[in-house]
Amino acid sequence: MAFGADASDSKQMSAVVDDVVGRFGRIDVLVNNVGIVPLGGPIELDEASWDQAFKVNVKSAFIACKHVLPHMIRQHRGSIINVSSVASIRSPATAYCAYTASKAGLNGLSQSVAIQHARQGVRCNALLLGLIDTPHVREQLGATDPGGIDALIAARNRQSPTGAMGTVWDAAAAALFLASDESAYVNGSEVVVDAGLHKRVGLFPPTEA
Repeated sequence: MAFGADASDSKQMSAVVDDVVGRFGRIDVLVNNVGIVPLGGPIELDEASWDQAFKVNVKSAFIACKHVLPHMIRQHRGSIINVSSVASIRSPATAYCAYTASKAGLNGLSQSVAIQHARQGVRCNALLLGLIDTPHVREQLGATDPGGIDALIAARNRQSPTGAMGTVWDAAAAALFLASDESAYVNGSEVVVDAGLHKRVGLFPPTEA
């Protein structure tokens, strides 16, 4: 079922959680997967955009945890997956300091929740995604250069060690693993799904290379 809400609004999220528990009796998995990418470094980026990045990328996960954790603790069971980015551990050449900083904050939140609630049966892990081919990415690239999206997609593919971006199914499979009992002893981890991109010197090399 789909429930509409502003993920950064505590009252709205509390209502959604209450509705879910009312209908299904429990919450076993929470995936925090919202995010925005305002462009610009400290000089170019305005303070409102910086604040909005942290509101959406970090506060939304904090609020969801606030309202879901009591139910998971009561069940003595639950898995929380916070969708982060490889940019949180390796700053890319692209200037989006608010995104990298907020996703690093999300990693910290994940570790804190993981350790605090491990003995209550709740696990929390961060999923660090690399270059993933999504409709949102294509929309952003199209806004950057409506006439040359194919070339931009090809450039992103070349940046991956495999020569191709990951798919949404690659991301979903990793999230499914963290949600399942197959990962019962995985807690407080930063699971990187990027084809090894973060291990290469020069996270985003020139596209002509």
